Amino acid sequence: MIVSREERAATIDESGYVIEEQFIVPEDAWLKNYYEPIAERLKILDAQYGDDEVYNKAATAEREEAYLYRKYKDYYGYVFYVCRLST
Repeated sequence: MIVSREERAATIDESGYVIEEQFIVPEDAWLKNYYEPIAERLKILDAQYGDDEVYNKAATAEREEAYLYRKYKDYYGYVFYVCRLST
């Protein structure tokens, strides 16, 4: 579920944690280090498992996620949080 950074911070706080650091994961990290390697691997797996219904559902979901990220990356992103248990 997509929520604002403020909403996520509130959830973290309500869960008993303190945010030590947070940063937006760069677009390049997602495209070159995640989505592009997955797309290449899916090409290989398509040949091996292309007739498998479960595989096709998973592969379609991966491709859809990458498509949506590319289409809407100007409107949302991924944030990485480093947290510690509140004392």
